[in-house]
Amino acid sequence: MDWKKNFPLILGLVLPVVMVLFIAGSILVPRFFANPAYGFLFTWGQNSVRNTYDVQGGRLILVPVSNASVRREAAEEMPRLFRYDPLKDESEEISFADAQRLTLSKFAASPDGYVIRTGNYYNDGIFSGLFYGGGYRDYNAIALEGHGAVKRITVSRPDSVSIYNFRFVGWILP
Repeated sequence: MDWKKNFPLILGLVLPVVMVLFIAGSILVPRFFANPAYGFLFTWGQNSVRNTYDVQGGRLILVPVSNASVRREAAEEMPRLFRYDPLKDESEEISFADAQRLTLSKFAASPDGYVIRTGNYYNDGIFSGLFYGGGYRDYNAIALEGHGAVKRITVSRPDSVSIYNFRFVGWILP
């Protein structure tokens, strides 16, 4: 085979394969480096009709419902709290008393630079923004996004609760 004579043909066949591998790598490689270190507290529910939680001075507090038209039972109800563990990629219910012992931060971003995304576009790499608005849309997903990577996470969700009722409470600090 004469390489010099067939160079344009070889280049025409190899170049698209190299481009596809490069784009696939730019999409898949960041996922392997998404290692969030901080867990967080969250709850499910509608803030306007029940008690909620807030973080003040690094501690969890209960914020009583202030709507006078709310049923008395709803006003006395304590929303269920959940703790997400990034090392296990799972969440579990936690009591209010146990949650009050944790040091929390209510900043939108964790100390290691991750933010929580719910039901949004998830960036799948550096090239996804160029095509169709970037990533895909999954209305029932929760993900941690940061450092050019997105990690879809597993959280406990009661049946019949919409993803839009997800309420971030705070990042758990060491």
